Amino acid sequence: RIKVVEQNRKNIENDMNKLRLTALRAQMNPHFIFNSLNSVRAYVISNETKSASDFLNKFARLIRLILHYSSKDTITLKEELEAITLYVELEQMRYRENFGFTLKVDEGMETKNFQIPPLILQPYIENAIIHGLAPKNGEKELVVEISRRGPVLCCIIRDNGVGRSYSSQARIKSNPQYKSVAMELTRKRLELAESGNQGSGNIEINDLMKEGQPAGTEVRLKLPAKTGA
Repeated sequence: RIKVVEQNRKNIENDMNKLRLTALRAQMNPHFIFNSLNSVRAYVISNETKSASDFLNKFARLIRLILHYSSKDTITLKEELEAITLYVELEQMRYRENFGFTLKVDEGMETKNFQIPPLILQPYIENAIIHGLAPKNGEKELVVEISRRGPVLCCIIRDNGVGRSYSSQARIKSNPQYKSVAMELTRKRLELAESGNQGSGNIEINDLMKEGQPAGTEVRLKLPAKTGA
C-alpha cells in the first residue's frame, strides 16, 4: 500500500510538471507577444516614446513574472493579483484604454496569506478581454472580485461584452482555439491540486442577460483557501 501511495504521488508530481510547461506555453501566447510588439511599434511611429517605454517596461516585468511563477506549485494570491493587474494594464494600453477595469477584494482580506495555483486567473481574463470586450461597441467593463467563503476562495471574473453566443459565431481570427485550451488546462490543474490533497476547486461559467439579450459573461472560480508557505 505504501508503494502504491508513493507511486501515485510521483504520478501526480509528473503530471503537475507537464502542466507547468503547458501553462507556460499558454501564458506565453504568441499572439499576445506579437500584438504587444506591434503596439510598441505603433507608439514609436506616433512619436509616443514615453508610452512605448512604459509598455516595454510593463511587458518585460510580466514576462519575468510568468517565467518565475510557472515553475512554482503555488504563489500567493497577492502575487497572482499583481500579475493579472499588470497584464490588464498592458491590454488597456494596447486597446488604447477603451475598457475599464475594477479589482475588488474583500475588506480586511490579507491576500499575501493565501496560496493558489500560479497564473490560474489570467486565461479567463484574457478571454474576457479578447472574446468579450474587444468585439463590443460602447461602454466596456471588466470586473474581478475576490472573496473568502469559509474554506473556499471565490474568484469572479465578469465582463459586459458580447457574450459567448456571439463569440462562438464570430470567433476572433487570432488563435481561435485558445479559450477551450485554457479552460481545459485550468480544469486539469485544479483536478491535480485536489489529488494532491490541496482541496477541491470548480469552475462555473454563466451567460449574463439583459432584457433577453446577451450582456456579458461571468466566470466563477472556487479555490481552496489554503494558507501558509
